[in-house]
Amino acid sequence: MRQRHYIHQIYYDEASRRAVNPLFIPLDNSANERSDWYEFWVIKNYLENNTLDPDAWYGFLSPKFEQKTGMDAPSLYYLLNEIYGSTSEVFLVPAYWENIAVFKNAFYQGDFVHPGLLATAQKFMDFIGRPEPLSDLISHTGNFTFCNFIVARPSYWKDWLTLAQKFFDVTENDPGALGHELRSMTKYKPDTGRLPIKTFIQERFPAIILNEDKWRSACASVPTSTFIDHVVKHKRYDLNVLSVVDTCNSLKMMYDTKRDPTYLQIYDQLAPVAQSIWLQQAARLAAKRA
Repeated sequence: MRQRHYIHQIYYDEASRRAVNPLFIPLDNSANERSDWYEFWVIKNYLENNTLDPDAWYGFLSPKFEQKTGMDAPSLYYLLNEIYGSTSEVFLVPAYWENIAVFKNAFYQGDFVHPGLLATAQKFMDFIGRPEPLSDLISHTGNFTFCNFIVARPSYWKDWLTLAQKFFDVTENDPGALGHELRSMTKYKPDTGRLPIKTFIQERFPAIILNEDKWRSACASVPTSTFIDHVVKHKRYDLNVLSVVDTCNSLKMMYDTKRDPTYLQIYDQLAPVAQSIWLQQAARLAAKRA
């Protein structure tokens, strides 16, 4: 039996509507009622207002999916068909994978770019009765990607929605210190100014969900060579730098699979070196583009 895929591509205006890949389902957000929530708002609304086919796959991609991943629609469908019949319930297309590889997890990386993110996210988890330390999570290309570039069965999206609804309620309605903190602004990019910290916390929900034991054997992702080629071609990173970065990613994946602390110990030794050379190259490339 042929797989059923409902992979949506979000559009915000006429220009982005015309850019929707014809192999994807257009998802209208032209009203853009809550632009401060970005794609989170669209995904949450869809999941709350539609009954999902339990045997189908669902995805909610931004207009810049191909630009950010180097993955076109036919390639995505091909890879999804390759895992048909497996136990996989989640398929990840890595975006900005090099930003995750050199940090222990998505929240450490987020705290580096958006100061205060880790502490604020931990306060939220504590508040909803899930006090597991976010600092203990291990993120790699097999269990995390940015931008919600995930195609998954409803079982994943059910877990995502449960967390998303709690996060939305606290952020919107809590009158205390936590609500204020989640609504506060944080540093983004030098040329973009500041954005609400909630934006960057919700983007990291997959790092929480997919670190749970029940998801460890249910995730599949794009082959490493595909996204390394994309970064080399489009971001001009040196392949020698990326080989060190990819080693960090591989060590974390091996630890997650085998639970042998040796892999994490080696990663801990290599990570500061990888972070240093990666940041140096990123700064040089940014200077050239300026």
